[in-house]
Amino acid sequence: MFYRAFAFLFFACCVLSAADVRTEPAFGAPPQAGPVQIFPEKDLKPGMRGVAWTVFSGNTPEAVPVEIVGVWKSAWGPQQDIIVGKLTGKAS
Repeated sequence: MFYRAFAFLFFACCVLSAADVRTEPAFGAPPQAGPVQIFPEKDLKPGMRGVAWTVFSGNTPEAVPVEIVGVWKSAWGPQQDIIVGKLTGKAS
């Protein structure tokens, strides 16, 4: 059971690290290459919603709605926080 929970947290962390976090999800076109704006961790609040883009199969990016659950402080060591999020939406 612990392994599944850890695997989910690791996956959520990886997805959220590339997430385009906004107060309202926007399912427009995938992000384009260019300057990256980093959303400060200190500004994350539980309940915030965002959109992460990832590739599940092939090479077509898909939008994944994300809801922030919280931040797990020093999860992997000092100053190594994990952003915990709930991936929402419907699997196709």
